[in-house]
Amino acid sequence: MESELKNIRNFAKVSHLARLFQILTEVYRIPKNITKLKKLEGAEILAVFPKLENTCATLKIMNCHYHPTMKKTENPLITIIFNLNREEIVPIINEVIRTKANCLGILKLAIKYLVPGKIKFKGPISKAIIVLKTLMIGEHEIYKLEKSMNARIKFG
Repeated sequence: MESELKNIRNFAKVSHLARLFQILTEVYRIPKNITKLKKLEGAEILAVFPKLENTCATLKIMNCHYHPTMKKTENPLITIIFNLNREEIVPIINEVIRTKANCLGILKLAIKYLVPGKIKFKGPISKAIIVLKTLMIGEHEIYKLEKSMNARIKFG
């Protein structure tokens, strides 16, 4: 019973993260990054969470959006392995989201998460960068507004 409950919690957590990735491409899209998804139209990305009993989700790219399903695809273009403990997942994904989608932002994330093996990619690195950039919305107006509001609160 305990194991079954743990599996349900893992499934729910991964399902919510997959839905978050979908929302990022539907609501907070940065046009120059989203148009690059056209090159990957029809491809499937597999997200695997080994420390959550290998729970996984598939994100299919259709109409420049991610469409999540909670099944393991047989032939993914890219596999992203989140080798993170339960409590690390949300803060790290939040940091990825808030990072600007430029060379410096990708380099920062690579040094922080790819080099130590916290996040791994299997598949073409150029395609993985396209996928990563669509999740990095740090250039979005919402973050510029947030920074200006925080500045006013601190110095205001």
